[in-house]
Amino acid sequence: MKALKFIFLALLLVAEGFASQPNLMRANHDYILNQFGIENNESSQNVVAGIFRAIDAGDRRQFKHIVTSQSHNAYLVKTEIDNIEAPEFLLYLAMVESHLKNTVTSGASAGGMWQLMPTTAKNFGLRVDNAVDERRDPAASTDAAFSYILHLKQNFGKWYLALMAYNCGEQRLRNAINATGSDDLGRLLKSKALPTETKNFIKRIIKYAYIAQNENMRKILLFENEPWGLKRIAVAPGTKLSAVAKQIGISPSQMQDYNAHIKNGISPLNGKYFFYIPQSKYAEFVVNQGILQAYEPRLKNRKGKAKGALAGLTDELSAKNKKVVALNNIKFNK
Repeated sequence: MKALKFIFLALLLVAEGFASQPNLMRANHDYILNQFGIENNESSQNVVAGIFRAIDAGDRRQFKHIVTSQSHNAYLVKTEIDNIEAPEFLLYLAMVESHLKNTVTSGASAGGMWQLMPTTAKNFGLRVDNAVDERRDPAASTDAAFSYILHLKQNFGKWYLALMAYNCGEQRLRNAINATGSDDLGRLLKSKALPTETKNFIKRIIKYAYIAQNENMRKILLFENEPWGLKRIAVAPGTKLSAVAKQIGISPSQMQDYNAHIKNGISPLNGKYFFYIPQSKYAEFVVNQGILQAYEPRLKNRKGKAKGALAGLTDELSAKNKKVVALNNIKFNK
């Protein structure tokens, strides 16, 4: 993820009118416009102010419920965002797409927390087959989703356009921009050429960006004194989720929830693979690993140092993701 951190930092530095963290007790429209790459003019101010005024108590309850009910995933994504200094609205993207649930599948067959289509997932290095669906792997899918959104940012130049393309597809957004004659947010939101779903999608992400400015919501996103971390452990071929659950003292349903990427409740038979367990249960896993015929993998980055929530991603996965490598030399339009 080192390359991704470099790119995210570069994007933040070239953003026009870079703003500091706003006063968390009030709305800051300039901050929102800056974060999403929306042109800061009177028209855009009116657009985002209208989205802000539409926030109600239900929106705030839903924001809090999603983060607290899916704390492990929220913690993982927020930690990685902080580690590579990516825009925080990437967390809100996943909240809107799936409510941070790894098990969600759309009618169009998009799956996982980031609602990736099978082809997109494979293009960005994820394994999707009869044994494993890594769109439901919280760490690997986050890595792929971040890479995909960077790809979209490269193509469209502005964050809000990249987010809309994430929802409706690159070509459909291009068609909407061409039909509208502009990529201005306000004009696109009024255009019949842009799908209603996509209009609601970007509005909800912006709503969450406003809600997250509230002091109480900031406290929730700090995850202080709460052991939400997951530990990635490698297991032998054919290891059952239920066997590991029993040995570390959690329910089979909990184990399955942490490992939605594992199909049929068993690790692939064609090689060593990995499960996730709560960080707090790792000592029990080590004690029993002989029984489980499992082992703790040495999964480090190229310099041998662990890297945040995605420390478990292997170099093999990074090597598969040729698109990420190509992003090293991207030049973005302001």
